[in-house]
Amino acid sequence: MPTKRCCHCHEVKPLSAFNRLASSSDGYRRDCKACIKDYRERTRERQAVYMRQYWRDNGVALRAQKREHYYASDTHIHRLPEVERFWAHVDMSQAPEACWLWVGSTNPDGYGTFHRKPHVSAHRFAWEIHNGPIPPGLSILHTCDVRACVRPVHLFLGTQKDNMQDAAAKGRTRNHHTSRTQTIPLPLPNPQPLNPPQRRFIRKSSMSLEGRFWEKVDRSHGPKACWPWIGGRIGGYGVFRAHGRVERAHRVSYRLQYGEFLASLFVLHKCNNPACVNPSHLSLGTPADNSQDMLQSNRHSRLFSPEEVRLIRSLEGTISARLLAARYGVKSLTIRNIWLKCTHKHV
Repeated sequence: MPTKRCCHCHEVKPLSAFNRLASSSDGYRRDCKACIKDYRERTRERQAVYMRQYWRDNGVALRAQKREHYYASDTHIHRLPEVERFWAHVDMSQAPEACWLWVGSTNPDGYGTFHRKPHVSAHRFAWEIHNGPIPPGLSILHTCDVRACVRPVHLFLGTQKDNMQDAAAKGRTRNHHTSRTQTIPLPLPNPQPLNPPQRRFIRKSSMSLEGRFWEKVDRSHGPKACWPWIGGRIGGYGVFRAHGRVERAHRVSYRLQYGEFLASLFVLHKCNNPACVNPSHLSLGTPADNSQDMLQSNRHSRLFSPEEVRLIRSLEGTISARLLAARYGVKSLTIRNIWLKCTHKHV
């Protein structure tokens, strides 16, 4: 049975005791499940102790601040009767014959939504306030064709057939190409739709692979400059889904420009910019060529002598990993791996 050493408790355990992690070298996390669970429990306990102490020290001031914010904002509106709470969200400051616009929340179609149990459309609730319950099977139609309007004199009862005929007569039928109802401008000095129509979504499957790839590349700096990948990245390298699997973006760029190549070969960067996908900055090479290029470009990780490793481990607990990392010119994770003996195990 394959085993692995936990970097926290340093015990050798079977792989079933570790959570999977696709980005790691062996496909598993460094710490076992038991250590992760213990760490989370201790973190939860520390947070609980901290919050109890925080409220013990600042509870009075926080409650006073919350009370002041409650009365300074519109939160107290929710304590009002239902009808008063409704009209508090209506703008009636326009001209005498203008629409009364709902300024509360709206649904994706632009109709106001009044929060009660259950939620109801704002214009339907406005009709019920003035005219009583709506008979079953009937709808509330707008004479002004403004969906956000809740003025009772602009509303009237009708069947679903009446609603469809009214929509067809006023040109509010759906557009079969965009599946989106035409918007009616609001009667304001500077008309602004309450819910502006969203950008039309183009199915990625209808685009070619080259089209999907190059739309995620910034080529605005010219043909000789780097073309950075603006899509998703892992470890600084762009990633692109092609033919049902995720691949490095610079490898896809090389294949699109020069054709297929052996999977065992590396695609190297002449510019040392992992995010670059400019085909003129890429070249094929073996793993040995990649290592040689990394050494020449000074991109390899720092090599510690056994004396330096012993000194770093002796300083554990007396100095932060960040300060040690700045002293040696490496990342703090490198220092922590030395402390946990995940690296330099032979020292």
